[in-house]
Amino acid sequence: ERAKSGLVVESDVYVTTEELLALMWKNGYSESERNAVQFTFPADYKFHYPELSVLFDIAEEDTYKFCMRTRMEASHIGELSWDQVKRKGFIRDHWLTFGVGLVIFKYFPFFNYYFGVKVFGTSMWCYTMWTGLNRFIAKTCRRNEYMAAQKTAQDVMEGEDAIVSSMRRFANDAKCVEYLGTFKADTESKIATYRGALAAKMKEDLAERALKQLQAIAAFEAGMGAAMQELVVREAASSFKDKFPADKALQDKAFTSAIKSLSGAQVTAADCPVASHFESAFKSLQGVDLATAKADPKGSLAERVAFAQQAKDAEFRQTFMVTAAEAAEVK
Repeated sequence: ERAKSGLVVESDVYVTTEELLALMWKNGYSESERNAVQFTFPADYKFHYPELSVLFDIAEEDTYKFCMRTRMEASHIGELSWDQVKRKGFIRDHWLTFGVGLVIFKYFPFFNYYFGVKVFGTSMWCYTMWTGLNRFIAKTCRRNEYMAAQKTAQDVMEGEDAIVSSMRRFANDAKCVEYLGTFKADTESKIATYRGALAAKMKEDLAERALKQLQAIAAFEAGMGAAMQELVVREAASSFKDKFPADKALQDKAFTSAIKSLSGAQVTAADCPVASHFESAFKSLQGVDLATAKADPKGSLAERVAFAQQAKDAEFRQTFMVTAAEAAEVK
């Protein structure tokens, strides 16, 4: 209705952008709302009371009173500085008054020397001293009051800075409700992802451990095969050493083979006791199941090899297989 015939506004009733932002901060407006005002209007913009009434949905009368009070509080018009308006040379004025009064009073009867010099002069001296002392005390009191006000203002500013710093630590507290609203969905999705990653990690670790175990088994079997060949030769030689001292026929055969060799005749494998012993020993291993054969460390070659083979099998089971005790411990 007011805008139909032209909006009339008192130009001196307003609040500045900085004052409005400070008021919004004091009244709990969010940072986004304050940024909207700060980035939309220039820093020297003046918000008049009708604009504030529309912007914040407040009665125009209240915004007018508030803007008027703000301008009155920010106005520099007020108490004048006494040092700038007081009359200078008060001692000169006092003693000029004394001289003029003394010249005037001497023409009146009953105003003698005693009154003019002693009474009037002493009174003027006392008045001059009182005026000087009064000005000194007033100046000292005003100075102390000004310093106290400055100290109070400094304390207030430091307190406000401390409050702002403390409130900045809780700037994101308002977002907690938003975070809690999506906490369940976020947690469920992250738990599913975590479970998948955990299963993949466990699968990778299991595959790596299985590969290492298979590599160890392959290395053990390769070493076991080489050791078996060496074992057969070593056990055959050992059986020959054990058999030769007690076997008369073997000794005679060795003696005959030696004589034949010294005579220059050709010695065949059948004539050599060592070769014939190794050949018969190797033949005794053919068709023998070392896993089920009788094991004897002092018996025949097959028994000795079976003993060594079964010892290696026991070592393999102990190293690479789960024992009954370990399975019971896991249960």
